[in-house]
Amino acid sequence: MTDSEGFGGLAAHVVRHLGPAKRRWTPPDDRGYGVTLHYPEKQPLPIVSAVTAGLHLHEVNAAEPVELICTLQTGQEAEAVQLVNVAAQYVLGVGGEEPPPAGQDRMVGGGDTPLLPGTAIHGLLFGTHPVFREASPFVGPDGGIALRFLTVLPLTGADVRYLVAGDQGAGRQARLWERWRAGKVEFWDIHRTD
Repeated sequence: MTDSEGFGGLAAHVVRHLGPAKRRWTPPDDRGYGVTLHYPEKQPLPIVSAVTAGLHLHEVNAAEPVELICTLQTGQEAEAVQLVNVAAQYVLGVGGEEPPPAGQDRMVGGGDTPLLPGTAIHGLLFGTHPVFREASPFVGPDGGIALRFLTVLPLTGADVRYLVAGDQGAGRQARLWERWRAGKVEFWDIHRTD
């Protein structure tokens, strides 16, 4: 990730909270953003975060510019990139007429086909980061919120059904945490069972 005009210090902010970038990926159809893979150093956890870089330069339907983070366990780097790319396409409104709302507790997917073949991951939830909460928001040089990082949380089909069953639109992440804590779910493993 690099800094762009009006977002000075953004790259250093990401490295400070998520660790250094080890690799960069650009979508094959170049939609004006890339994805960097970050590995934490402060909290040596077996996780990797795929972070969009450049999404904040696009017009999206959100209160502030956004970037996305998908954190999975190490060894699942390709899947983290794929999921953050699916979420970015949603935020940009690819295939639709205009970008849909992007923000906390927004769900994506939920259909019969898994988002990642060979897994039970059927949907995504935008939320706050469960480990790196201080990564969002990014405060700009003027002291105001320059952008928000939305975390992309992978949902199994059972997670989607659970959230839809008692859906009120808000509080989805809090309900999901309760479910995951009770079941001792390793939410950053995309191979978890449904």
